[in-house]
Amino acid sequence: MPSFTEIANDFAKVYLKAKNKNYALNQMIFEINYLSDPQSKQPLDFKAKSAILKLIHQYLSGQKKFNLDDGETIEPEFKNVTIFFERKKFILKQLQTCNKQKAMLN
Repeated sequence: MPSFTEIANDFAKVYLKAKNKNYALNQMIFEINYLSDPQSKQPLDFKAKSAILKLIHQYLSGQKKFNLDDGETIEPEFKNVTIFFERKKFILKQLQTCNKQKAMLN
């Protein structure tokens, strides 16, 4: 499994390239919720999911530099970054809700 940093880098790039930012955020939530630990095969806990989200935030805010392929460029627009920041609490709630639901099923 790639590192959290690599995962966050990829999610942030996909988000910035997406035409529909809300759809991209929903897809991100879905994919993060179904990541699992490669050794235990157990779903990631909320702490790990929120760490990935924090790294995505750092990429989008410019605190971390993107790992780009040759010839690839990323220029975050303020409007697109704002959408992510405005929905961050919602995203965290969705990541936490999924963990609670999975725990109830076990």
